[in-house]
Amino acid sequence: MLYPLIPSPLKNNLGIGIAVLAGIVLGGAAVSSRYAYDGGANGLMVSLLRSLVMVIVLYVGINLAKIELKLPRALWGFVVINGVLMAAMTYGNIGAIEFIPIGVAQLIFFTFPVLIALIVAALGLESVTKAKLSIVFLAFLGNA
Repeated sequence: MLYPLIPSPLKNNLGIGIAVLAGIVLGGAAVSSRYAYDGGANGLMVSLLRSLVMVIVLYVGINLAKIELKLPRALWGFVVINGVLMAAMTYGNIGAIEFIPIGVAQLIFFTFPVLIALIVAALGLESVTKAKLSIVFLAFLGNA
């Protein structure tokens, strides 16, 4: 197994590094999709190729790390629903760039944490504290 061979201090740095890389790749996908559209691609093709690359990378990584993933049969319906929603989100985000400027599309997309926080608070699913409100406010400022 690959992951247990990595010393503990490096595991923490590896996790942080992967999170930073994921952010860079996510942001880079939006910018690079503009070049794909200028070259004649459409939103559906860009979203499908992006998802295909992600599936292949995850498959290889899971196999290299020798991680066994088993999902209980009862959860398959939820996984399918989540997959459909994630596909719609991916197409909505990347596909929007085909029609509107990248900055506007990303601004709209990255307001979703604020919207989720408001919905969760309005439905009473979580308690609203000053700390949570501060974090949501800071996240919203990050979009400005």
